Amino acid sequence: MSWNPLKKLSKSQSMVGSQVMNNENIESNVSALNQAEVTTKKLYKETKRLNDCILAVNRFESKMTTDLSNSVLCQEDQHLRSVVEEWHTFTIESIKNGEEFATTIHKTAIEPLKRWKMAFNEIRNGIKRYEQIKCDLNKYNHKKQKYSEKEKTSHNILKLKNVEEELKNTQQEYNIETQVLNRDIPLFIESRIDYFQPSLAALIRSEAQYWGSNVTSFNEHNSMITDKKDFATNEYCRRQSQRLDQINRLSIVSND
Repeated sequence: MSWNPLKKLSKSQSMVGSQVMNNENIESNVSALNQAEVTTKKLYKETKRLNDCILAVNRFESKMTTDLSNSVLCQEDQHLRSVVEEWHTFTIESIKNGEEFATTIHKTAIEPLKRWKMAFNEIRNGIKRYEQIKCDLNKYNHKKQKYSEKEKTSHNILKLKNVEEELKNTQQEYNIETQVLNRDIPLFIESRIDYFQPSLAALIRSEAQYWGSNVTSFNEHNSMITDKKDFATNEYCRRQSQRLDQINRLSIVSND
């Protein structure tokens, strides 16, 4: 990625004489920046949750297979024990795949999003500078009006001259800062696609690999399912419903 989101924003000297953008442009750009920042924070949060969930699901499944393996039911039924052992082996392999996927999520998505979040701070600092200069500009305009209305004494004339000089410098600084923000905020927002798209592509590929590895592992431990086609038939669903009805008819099973 050739674009660096952390690169310091620069003020171009050629901007000084160009036309100043109005406050409406600043407000529109800041609003777009706020929306982009909210989206980035949400994406960062959800990506971290995805990472945690992948690891948690594998841990929970491993706990299930371990508990079943140690149960009396599995110890008494050879076929069931064989199925659970195969399931547990598959789960161990799935945990390994999940850990690799979680590492990839961290490298390809979480870390880039974290750096992107930090890049917003630099833009925010520029907005704070703009707001401060805007306040100074209003202050000097107020002072200019104040001394312009006072009696034309040497002291007041000197004060007015000093204020006008400060106002001129502040106005020039305000013009530059306005143009910098109106240039850099849209560029910053537009660059988010070029910055994050490679990370997103890597994340999607790694997820496809994760599920593909799990499917391959599952197929290798096919004794978990005696007849795979049987699970897709209406006859299987009918038999399962009959078994459930038989269980429900037992006197020890509550019908509530």
